[in-house]
Amino acid sequence: MRINDQHRLEKEDGDLLEFPDVGGGIPNDSPKPQEERRAIVIHASASASLSGAVNNYRVKPNKDGSPRRSAHLFIGRDGKSVFQAVPFNTGANHTRGYNGKSIGIQLEYPGQLTDTFALPFNKNTVFASNQYLLASSINSSTYIPWTLFPEGQLNLLFKICQALRMKYPGVFTDVIAADEVTSAPHPGPAFPIAQFRERLLGVTEKSYVLQEVRHAVSLLGQPDNPASALYPAPLPQGTRVTILNEKGDWYLVSEINTQGASWRIGWVKKESIKVITDFTPMIRPNEHVLRTSEGRRIQYIQAHPNGYDQGKSNPHPEYIVMHFTTGMKMESTISTFKNPSSGVATHLLIGRDGRVVQFLPFDAIAHHSGYSWWEGKSNLNRMSIGIELDNAGLLIKDRRTGAWSRRGMTFAPERVGRGYHEKQFRPLRRPGESELDYKRRFAQFEPGWEKFTDAQIEIALKVVKALCERYKHSVIEILGHDVVNLRNRYDPGPLFDMAKFRFELFQRTEPNIKEYTITHNTEELYANYRGRTPNPKQTSFDARLPVNSTVIVRKQEEDHDYVLVDVIASKNADAKVRGWIQHASLSDPEPRYLRALKRLMQDAIRKGKGAKGGRAVSPNIPDRRKTTIEQAIFRPGEGSPTPPMKEGNLLGKKVRIQMVRGEWTLVVFLEQLNGRGGVEGWIRTEYLSPDPNL
Repeated sequence: MRINDQHRLEKEDGDLLEFPDVGGGIPNDSPKPQEERRAIVIHASASASLSGAVNNYRVKPNKDGSPRRSAHLFIGRDGKSVFQAVPFNTGANHTRGYNGKSIGIQLEYPGQLTDTFALPFNKNTVFASNQYLLASSINSSTYIPWTLFPEGQLNLLFKICQALRMKYPGVFTDVIAADEVTSAPHPGPAFPIAQFRERLLGVTEKSYVLQEVRHAVSLLGQPDNPASALYPAPLPQGTRVTILNEKGDWYLVSEINTQGASWRIGWVKKESIKVITDFTPMIRPNEHVLRTSEGRRIQYIQAHPNGYDQGKSNPHPEYIVMHFTTGMKMESTISTFKNPSSGVATHLLIGRDGRVVQFLPFDAIAHHSGYSWWEGKSNLNRMSIGIELDNAGLLIKDRRTGAWSRRGMTFAPERVGRGYHEKQFRPLRRPGESELDYKRRFAQFEPGWEKFTDAQIEIALKVVKALCERYKHSVIEILGHDVVNLRNRYDPGPLFDMAKFRFELFQRTEPNIKEYTITHNTEELYANYRGRTPNPKQTSFDARLPVNSTVIVRKQEEDHDYVLVDVIASKNADAKVRGWIQHASLSDPEPRYLRALKRLMQDAIRKGKGAKGGRAVSPNIPDRRKTTIEQAIFRPGEGSPTPPMKEGNLLGKKVRIQMVRGEWTLVVFLEQLNGRGGVEGWIRTEYLSPDPNL
């Protein structure tokens, strides 16, 4: 096959190519020349035939006037049928952000399978067990069946891409799966993008393969199901693979074979895979991406634009901020950072096995630290690099069995460590209690945390050293998310050896901070809610609101800390007032349709026409909730509350300063208050002095 002077695919002698009649071309409303450097973007939306794949693009003009979708080429599952809609030198509307610099190729593909007859594809009636695999896409953590791509179809796609590179030498510098750069699920986990890219382009900045097979192993379509073997021959020892998914003790891997024509993919036991960790990470001058010393770029999956500040950058980061994910697998975090509704992302994710994924260049302003402060600086997103460690974090103990778990997963005892985070309340020593008895009682309640793995810590330490080398003129500190966002963050937790990391980077174990002393005899300290300065005039009603009271939400603050409610039912009659209460204390809202139905029935009964009568439902359906804790109610009309904290007399206490705002200063206490450390709050600026003798 070749590409002719009209920029169309053409059959040559000996080719098995077929160009079936699928009913005409697809309009391309915005033809334009392509840029000098281009990518090949692979799509695979659900279709039962080649004509079906084409028909997916035959849609009516969009009402907003935007161009209709189009693609350059469509390839059938039979490995020989091809339909070309748009010449290769013309733009096509297939991937936003890439239309002027790419070729779009659509594969005929059944897509996700279903156990019902709601879709035309059913894995029980159409596909044999060796024709699909269970996996989650890059944009979702849900495991569903996906059909395998026929080898003939992948081979034809590969030959066409080779022909494109031959026709346009030096032009096609990348090949991309659509789900890597969009929120779409396709082409999905069954498409071997890592092998395809490396076979087509060789070792490039996207060659991220750092895993291999320890011993010969069969590839399964489903974890722990030998009957689902996908291929007659096992993968030989030493075969290079890339990890796509994980589920319990299993990895979904794709073979990386740059010479042969096989595109094998499937599940293997984790113990069968060697994750290569003895590499040296580096960041080149004038770049902001992580590579190995031999030139391979660490796997890069672009975060959704909602997770970072577009059009802004900070090439001189000052802080490295460490996090844990609270998740069970890397894919959950990946799908979160690819999700437009999450609005969060970090720069790097390091798995339990030592795998690394980069989501953003290190100069990008990622949304990873939230409302954050450190030593007079705020919004640390603007000046920091965020690193996530895949780790469950704080665990829950089953009182009956003593087992530790999180999100339905139970952890073996050797994977659990014990320790108090400084922000967690520790039992106070009782009067007359011996030191030994206190320690025994203290240890009895120690929380459990998932341990970090040796490989994870090894890679994390290498990475932060590489970052400090690259940004040695700007990085001044490594911090935990828990110390820059003190309100409700525990990560990376008490099992993370921050002192070791800090010593390796800066030859010190403690952060550089400036101490201040409270020089006034005062108990006046106010809680910090998203950086709002205190509102001392805010008062509460004498009556407290009991648990299980019924309220109607009238106003919700943007930061969701407090809501204005009408109390309509309560055990305490004096609490039936309008006021501010904690948003976190409310039960989940009823579904809107249920609230609408109740309103309709109430209106009908009120009119005396029975449940089927009544007027139309009002669009203002009350948001009725229950309270889950007993609490104070703050008076309306005085602004959203910043309630006082009852920590006792503060005279002589040592603090560090988060930020100063006129008459108020946000401080963090450097000693425990009433059994808790890391207490943060607002105090009057005049009460602070850097001189402990004042």
